[in-house]
Amino acid sequence: MTKNRESAHREERAGAPASGASQGLRLGLMGGTFDPIHLGHLLIGETALEELMLDQVVFMPSGFSYLKEGRIAAGREERYRMTQLAVEGNPHFSASRMEIDRPGRTYTAQTLRELHEQNPADQWFLLMGADSFLYLDHWVEPETICALSELVCAVRGDDDRERLLEKKEFLKEQFGAVCHILTLGRIDISSSDIRKRLEEGRSVRYLLRDGVLRYIRETGMYTGGKTAEEKEM
Repeated sequence: MTKNRESAHREERAGAPASGASQGLRLGLMGGTFDPIHLGHLLIGETALEELMLDQVVFMPSGFSYLKEGRIAAGREERYRMTQLAVEGNPHFSASRMEIDRPGRTYTAQTLRELHEQNPADQWFLLMGADSFLYLDHWVEPETICALSELVCAVRGDDDRERLLEKKEFLKEQFGAVCHILTLGRIDISSSDIRKRLEEGRSVRYLLRDGVLRYIRETGMYTGGKTAEEKEM
């Protein structure tokens, strides 16, 4: 049977043998509060997909992030639903509930351990922005993160590339990290700016996917000026 073009391309990207023998996948993991998820997040995923020849990029909204305590506006289910709507229509993107369904604080090292337990043969690539990459050695269990994934830093036009390359060498020496630097050019989109625009009644068109924007308007989640914790009280 002749394989369709999409499946043949995926096998070529993953280095899969022609016999179809079982082997692990190359998977990108992009976590974040996604409050809300925007086109900048999706662009990072698509760039990593192509440049690193990934099979899939998993977008995973965080549950209770210790790094952003008290600064999350939308609830867990709202952020997961927005993530679902953002990845809709792309067969190489998916949304995961793993962290929002986990009680207590969210730690990337714990997530990677669980993912490896589920499918030990899979190879994970942890996608992040420059700010997270520069701070990664201060995260919980950076040695575990570097052992269970390759790090992928998305560089914008205004990021300090020399500083990022120095951090890349530091993480390699300290934790044996394998790091990739992706150059995206300048992306002036941030979740905090989108929330501010929505609160002020300004346009956010072309910053979000249409389905995400419709959901935000239907729920009115960013018009009250309260954090997710305050809404649940």
